[in-house]
Amino acid sequence: MSALIKNRSLMFMRGCGSFRLKEIRQFVHNRNLDDILLLLKEQRSRTEEKIREFEQIQRKIDQRIHQIEDAAKTEELYTVRLTELPERTMIILKQSIRRSDNLEMWIRHLENSSPLKSSVFLGQVGLILSAASLLEHNFDEYGAIFLFAEPDKHVSPDTSVKTLPRQAYLTIRFVGTHADAAEHYEQLLRHAEETGYGITDDALEITYIDYGLTQDASKFVTEIQIPVQKT
Repeated sequence: MSALIKNRSLMFMRGCGSFRLKEIRQFVHNRNLDDILLLLKEQRSRTEEKIREFEQIQRKIDQRIHQIEDAAKTEELYTVRLTELPERTMIILKQSIRRSDNLEMWIRHLENSSPLKSSVFLGQVGLILSAASLLEHNFDEYGAIFLFAEPDKHVSPDTSVKTLPRQAYLTIRFVGTHADAAEHYEQLLRHAEETGYGITDDALEITYIDYGLTQDASKFVTEIQIPVQKT
């Protein structure tokens, strides 16, 4: 094969994307239309998969940007709100966690059990307080740690997936972390009783902004979400 033809073949392959070395050798030494059509179709399939992956990452980044910008609005703080939230899927690691515990170990465990990448994972973590503990005004021990994610079957055996239906929640945001949540649970429970709402499921406690994003503790924002319905 002349060097000119070989160079033209290589230029064609480079112009069509990132082919595997084996595929390049096959095409350069055995050029025919059937082979190149097969290679191009396989490359198109790989490219489409990469596009889907990047689109998923872009959606998660967009969601995180919106979440941080929304959480930083001071006018949203310390106000009880009745909000309807959409259907959401959680990856859950069931584990008894006390309010005083360092969450880093459980966050790493959950992260390693999740199909999400660390760069997108940041800021998605929450804790679950059981409805029974909530009604007993016991805010010191959680039953699980979770993250919101798109449905995915490939998770660690010690984690589970739960889909929350679209439903109404009483919510409150406050400056602080999980260690500061107890008084805000009390505020939500009083509001529920005064307005005639009953608790329908476990409470979610989500830290939107914490030391993972800033060293300024005055910027930390946590939200409690309690699913309710009119009694």
